[in-house]
Amino acid sequence: AGTPQPRSPDSAAPVSPEIDGDKLRAAVAARKGKQRRGKVLLVDDEPFILDSVGDYLRLMGIDCTTVFDGRRGLDQLTHRSFDAIVSDIRMPGMDGVALYEAACAADERYRHRFIFMTGDVVRKSTQAFMRDNPCTCLEKPFQFDALLRLIEPLLPEAPDESEPWMQRK
Repeated sequence: AGTPQPRSPDSAAPVSPEIDGDKLRAAVAARKGKQRRGKVLLVDDEPFILDSVGDYLRLMGIDCTTVFDGRRGLDQLTHRSFDAIVSDIRMPGMDGVALYEAACAADERYRHRFIFMTGDVVRKSTQAFMRDNPCTCLEKPFQFDALLRLIEPLLPEAPDESEPWMQRK
């Protein structure tokens, strides 16, 4: 039947240090009033990915905790509950697959709340893991908005803050 392909929402432009300020401001403005505010755990061993993706998610109104390896990610999962976990697959020490397995063993609801990002979609073990598990995989490089589209359905609905009785004091 051929080689299974990891799932990816679209082939996108790379995550780049060159962030278009106008596009970012437009994206933030478009989300005003319809933001979902949830908690995301971001796990990656690349500092640039942690910083840039973490900053973007925070700008989008998401509470984002960043850690640089699977062991620290698992530690976070034992102390806090997250609506979504975004993790690299290949990391030194505890990789994303081991983090996924440990998280799901501790709390079954995480089985459908992982989003993987990887530059390693050709490795047979990565393909087998993605084929055999209900996870989404976003191939690096990717656009921030592609990741956001995957995260948003996992986040709780935000209250309608346009109504005065719903506004926080």
